[in-house]
Amino acid sequence: RLPPQGARILSIAFDPEGTHLATGAADGAVCVWHVNTLQLTSHSVLESEGRRKPPLVWCVLLLRGLTVVSGDASGHVCFHDGRHGTLVRRFASHQADVLALAATADEAQVFASGVDHKVALFTPLPVEEQPPLPAAMAALGVQLARAPRSWLLACSRRPHTHDV
Repeated sequence: RLPPQGARILSIAFDPEGTHLATGAADGAVCVWHVNTLQLTSHSVLESEGRRKPPLVWCVLLLRGLTVVSGDASGHVCFHDGRHGTLVRRFASHQADVLALAATADEAQVFASGVDHKVALFTPLPVEEQPPLPAAMAALGVQLARAPRSWLLACSRRPHTHDV
């Protein structure tokens, strides 16, 4: 059983190895937990963008390497570094709530869909095009085993007339 949190958990996903799980909550929190110990590995909160409250996190997806993908009530799809709880990339890919996320078996593509009938496709940048670590991190002597993977919104289509 997970320790109590400040808000209702709305979404949950396990990583492919089954060692971690990600949760999305009604207070905009995206958390990663170690399954065996139920220890919190990382925690981040989505931006409220001038609203009183952060958006509801309707769906989460946990990829290999602890990359967390979240879909929220403001129509954003976010990619998080689940090791450090940092936001890697944020896309305003939808005009309404994002309700579903899925990835191909090799995790080379991530799909998002929701209330606006749109399906969005995200792909990672090729390794040689990944941005370097920020100079500020290098100046402070911060070293990471790997830089967080960067993602692109490859395309989006509206092939449906109802929620997907």
